[in-house]
Amino acid sequence: MELYDSHTAERTFEWLRPTREIAGYPVDIDGQGNTTLRPGDIKYKDLNGDGVINNQDERPIGYARGSMPNLNFGLNFTADWKGIDIAMDFTGGAFGTYNINYELSRPFWDGGNSGSYILGDQWRLSDISDPASRLIPGKYPTALEGNTNHSNYWTSDFWYTNVAYLKLKNFELGYTFPRKWFRKVGITKLRAYLFGQNLFSIDNLNDLDIDPEITSEAGLNYPTNRMYGAGIKLTF
Repeated sequence: MELYDSHTAERTFEWLRPTREIAGYPVDIDGQGNTTLRPGDIKYKDLNGDGVINNQDERPIGYARGSMPNLNFGLNFTADWKGIDIAMDFTGGAFGTYNINYELSRPFWDGGNSGSYILGDQWRLSDISDPASRLIPGKYPTALEGNTNHSNYWTSDFWYTNVAYLKLKNFELGYTFPRKWFRKVGITKLRAYLFGQNLFSIDNLNDLDIDPEITSEAGLNYPTNRMYGAGIKLTF
């Protein structure tokens, strides 16, 4: 099992006196005396106790990134009753780590947009026209353009998700009509069916709205297509 070094993150959900508390924080988080920090930014554990966050505070966290999960499995189900048949193929995986990065985490990366899950759930002002207005806590740090190299976006377990999913890969529902209905026209078997592929997945990546089988940290892999169809099979 392959592990990756990263920081262990603590989330600063409350700053009672933001300027005073950040200025007096005993650990240098951003390497600049905490001068770039804002309320709601991520703080990291100083694991070696030297008062500075750097690569000496990284520890192995998570499973292999950018590859298949350590556990992969498939489930098949078939049944038929009085001419009705159904078949389902499920695939799933677990014990794999997905690192949310680039377009998925860093605000307005490379001149693009950011996900609604970040912009809608970030630390923000209650009145955007008043810098002194009350802060509304969120799940993510304040999204600031040109801030993509900030300490908020260092590799850490804040941006890690240990992926687990179950996906309905193939589904088919059919009906075979009674043979006696078509015997006179030479048809020995007539079956009509509906089918679908990649219909849904149950996973823990709902906020990101991405395919759980994607391995790109930016989420830019082309996802598997969802397909629907119908058909008729004739046997003479």
